[in-house]
Amino acid sequence: MQNKLVPGTVALSRDICIGRIQCDGELVVCWQDEVRRVHGIDLAMDLLLAESHPPPKRAAVLLLAALAQDNSCNAVAIDRCNGVPALVDTLRCTTQGEEQSAVLVAALTTLARIAEQCPASRDAVRLHGGIHLIVGILQACSKSADTAGKAAACLGALAADNVENQVVIGEEGAVQLLIAAAEESHGCRHLQLGFLTALHRISTLHAANRDRIEELKGEAFLQMVLQMGQPAEKRRHGVGVVCPGDLFSAFVIGFLSYHALRELCAHVRSAFSFK
Repeated sequence: MQNKLVPGTVALSRDICIGRIQCDGELVVCWQDEVRRVHGIDLAMDLLLAESHPPPKRAAVLLLAALAQDNSCNAVAIDRCNGVPALVDTLRCTTQGEEQSAVLVAALTTLARIAEQCPASRDAVRLHGGIHLIVGILQACSKSADTAGKAAACLGALAADNVENQVVIGEEGAVQLLIAAAEESHGCRHLQLGFLTALHRISTLHAANRDRIEELKGEAFLQMVLQMGQPAEKRRHGVGVVCPGDLFSAFVIGFLSYHALRELCAHVRSAFSFK
């Protein structure tokens, strides 16, 4: 039996509302799909676009990130709800700082997931000025490994099979930043591989980026970057498409989704109570 909520809120089954999480992720996927079926993505997007106060906007961004996690249908649905311009604006309006890092990470993660599932969205991010913002975040958050890693993954997703994006990414100075980040993260193999994979993805179609890599680090380093795209290398190190889903367990996805939705619904109920 489903809960009876005020108009505009998301109705979830009792099993989902109490936050039961299975480590195999099956219930998480069911939960994500259920939110989409009852128009929860539309609700989150409406709140993100209309609300000017940080708490509800934060809840909406976190919810979108959790819904898109390892769920291609939700990523496509967010894109169809004009998610790209809204998320790019979120990056533009979010100030740097520890308190806002969760919002930046959520927006970057969602944009990367959309870019992986919707090739046309890669151009949309560029046209809305998103690449400039993401490179700026990579530079500003160089000391924050998590945020920098998400920014690199997002750039890699945007660069996939898109020469225009690779050109802009190179012109924005991302090659130098990614090389520096890879060198600074030598103590964390997984994070370093993420930066190297991003370097590979932004240089596959644009020779100038490969020239930049060689000029800065030499031929040997360039060859190492180019090898990141070889199937054998992927199997050996577990390196494939830089996907945010690889960075979270099913439990964390479900935990984020459940609490983000509770926060979102609380703000929606509050808004209705004042009318």
